[in-house]
Amino acid sequence: MALDPLSVVQGAYSAFACGDTPGLLERLGQNVVWEVAGQPGAHPTFGVRRGREGALEFLHALDAAETFEGFAPQRFHEAGSTVVVEGAATVTFKVSRRTIHYDWVHIWTVRDGVIVGFREFCDTARVAEAFAA
Repeated sequence: MALDPLSVVQGAYSAFACGDTPGLLERLGQNVVWEVAGQPGAHPTFGVRRGREGALEFLHALDAAETFEGFAPQRFHEAGSTVVVEGAATVTFKVSRRTIHYDWVHIWTVRDGVIVGFREFCDTARVAEAFAA
């Protein structure tokens, strides 16, 4: 497995796209900080989680709340140990049955070939509203 930040992040997206949770988790440092911007409680994935266990908790919350109709990283920007990714998603919320399309930005921090930080930004108000509707 390549250790440069861009390759590590691209590998994480490939694992996610294939549903390879162990493959995604192996790219994470033991003490990874996993953060999704948004009012905690407004959507199950919002908030800060720590460690691989926290990332796994995020993935379970995501799976319980949403079905992806589309998910696409579109542009990668690498700056040292940081990789910023612009993308878009179309999701259907399982409880409300609403489907929305939104753009997102992910900021990844990679050290020594593993992901030590992940931050997601999107239109959190829109996501929370569609989730609750």
